[in-house]
Amino acid sequence: MGPDGIVRRLLRRRSFLMAVRVCDYLGLATHNAVLEWACQKVKVDLVGEGGIICVLLMTNYYIFLML
Repeated sequence: MGPDGIVRRLLRRRSFLMAVRVCDYLGLATHNAVLEWACQKVKVDLVGEGGIICVLLMTNYYIFLML
């Protein structure tokens, strides 16, 4: 298992901050770890009071990806 495997396992365990720190330490790109954290945050907040804002953010994010 290489560095990418370690980061993937951390993300699977929802250890997002640790995954970002490992990426920083190893000189890997952190955008995947941050993206996973953001997606998880949106999923969790959809259930809470901030659901409408999260839906708007997700919509804008997917529109941004399509550009």
